[in-house]
Amino acid sequence: MASASLLLALWLLLFLANHVWETVLDVLNLGHGRSRPPDELGDRLDGATHARMRTYQRARGLVGLPSRWTRVAVTVALVVSGGLGWLHDLLHGLGLSPYLHGLLFIGALSTASTLIGLPFGLYRVFGIERRFGFNTMTWRTLLADLIKGTALGIVLGVPLLLAVFVLVDRGGELWWLYAFALVGAFQLMVSAVYPTLIAPIFNKFTPLPPSSLRERLETLATRLDFRVRDLQVMDGSRRSRHSNAYFAGLGRAKRVVLFDTLVEQLDEGQLAAVLAHEIGHQKRRHVSKRLGVSLLLLLVAFWVLGRLLHFDPLYQALGFASSGDGTAALLVVVQLALPALLFVFNPLLSGWSRRQEFDADRFAAAAMAGHEEMTGALLQLARDNLSDTAPHPWYSAYHYSHPPLVERLRALRTFEAPLPGQPPVA
Repeated sequence: MASASLLLALWLLLFLANHVWETVLDVLNLGHGRSRPPDELGDRLDGATHARMRTYQRARGLVGLPSRWTRVAVTVALVVSGGLGWLHDLLHGLGLSPYLHGLLFIGALSTASTLIGLPFGLYRVFGIERRFGFNTMTWRTLLADLIKGTALGIVLGVPLLLAVFVLVDRGGELWWLYAFALVGAFQLMVSAVYPTLIAPIFNKFTPLPPSSLRERLETLATRLDFRVRDLQVMDGSRRSRHSNAYFAGLGRAKRVVLFDTLVEQLDEGQLAAVLAHEIGHQKRRHVSKRLGVSLLLLLVAFWVLGRLLHFDPLYQALGFASSGDGTAALLVVVQLALPALLFVFNPLLSGWSRRQEFDADRFAAAAMAGHEEMTGALLQLARDNLSDTAPHPWYSAYHYSHPPLVERLRALRTFEAPLPGQPPVA
């Protein structure tokens, strides 16, 4: 049987290899800037905007390096010094019930993780984002978000954790399967209530008023046989000038949410193309496939939890006394161990996601009877958000869930055919 010292050495090797590799990718991407826009963009992106894009992306990348290695250093120090076990034993000495002890242990580590990342997050928001004209968040809004997010995490997370603790103690050998079913159902429940109960806690939503834009979007949805429950505009500009759009809700009828910044940045045809792209994700069943993969990975994670529940050497390798330290220790052990083992699969998941984005682009171009509207939307969004138009290919292959702009525009030029049985969208 593997010894604790051997497992610790293996974990350190994989954990550090993960972060060294990601640092190599970061450095490659930071040095990948060009003095002029990529040839594929032609005259559609001026040199000054391109230079500003590169400066913005470089600033974000540079702050990411110390942020990453601060977390790495703290994590390694906690594990190697036995700090995790020390904290676990300290809380145990308070004489609390095992369940409350577990909640406090996980809560303490979550709070410490938040505090470690807070200075870097504040610098991104009030330093980089403000310098480039994106940040509109006030300190009051930040504090309110922090309080609301913490309260929501407690209200939703504490009962779920307690339920998992109980299943581990009383669920028998198949506790991991019952816990998977519980957590999976919880995730689906949160997805269902998010649009109406959770999102309004943080943002204001107003119906898209009657207008030519609303008429055009509704016409598009009808022609594509897509049920829209309502069209909402979200006040994203209260925090940032970055823009986005998304669908919310389970079932066939969806709520379409447009950031107010997106409505300001794009014309009606471009907004219609963005909606067609999102409808493409639904029509091609990308969302349900992603949900299925997410649930499958969750099932695997709980199966691993079940296998490791009584594996003492792994607990000891990461600073705990034994598997008798309880479920909270198990969750922390697996949270530390799995990423070190699975980081090599990131390119596969990222590549799969990029293929789905290409597919949704193809759907949008066919629905709009041409690629120009989607091309215009992508270019405008890249300019307004100072996106990286052509990152280092290794970096994008590993990290990007969406294809880089140059690749998307190149592919869009080949997508011209209208959808079968669908007239072009006016």
